[in-house]
Amino acid sequence: MKIENVRDFRSVVNIAGDRGDKVFLMEKRGKEFQKITYAEMRHLVRSLSEFLFSLGINKGDKIGILATNRIEWGIAYLSIVYGGRTAVPLDPQ
Repeated sequence: MKIENVRDFRSVVNIAGDRGDKVFLMEKRGKEFQKITYAEMRHLVRSLSEFLFSLGINKGDKIGILATNRIEWGIAYLSIVYGGRTAVPLDPQ
């Protein structure tokens, strides 16, 4: 990703998705590792962002995230910011 191609956060997600099958995030769950690729991340972020819009959660709105640190938390955070919303992390402990 060339820095001159990055205009905003949406550009970062879209360009990063071009890395395809390379691992974006990895999390140990029990004895196994769950992995998510850059392409999967881009798809999930775009899909969740569109779903939030369908619920009437629009650009500029604030959304709290109450969850432990895991892959889904990261996808939720990226999806919120991708849609121009503000993510508000809440500590579950």
